[in-house]
Amino acid sequence: MGRPSRLGKGSALAIGFAGLLVVALGASGQASLPTADQSIQGIILRIDAPRLYLSLRADDGHHVDLTSANVDAMRTVRAGDHVRVELDEHGIALNINKTVLVPRPIFYSRG
Repeated sequence: MGRPSRLGKGSALAIGFAGLLVVALGASGQASLPTADQSIQGIILRIDAPRLYLSLRADDGHHVDLTSANVDAMRTVRAGDHVRVELDEHGIALNINKTVLVPRPIFYSRG
């Protein structure tokens, strides 16, 4: 048998858990952005025009922070708007367009 480890069971478990957490979250800790020349749809949570910063909750539920290519793309939208954001290969927002959410039908029972 080999030499006993100096780490206790708790330390080894904590190191193993930390490694799994890093793998599960990825490097950034947020949802990964779509690949080159794709788009993302969601609701704008916050806009910081001077810093060219945009925060939104994607339709799949992930929180996404984006940088915009220019302030003109951010002038027509406000927090709470549902938008489609076109991204370049680096994940920078090129175009931000308002979209309309189609409400889901409500079915009523005849009871």
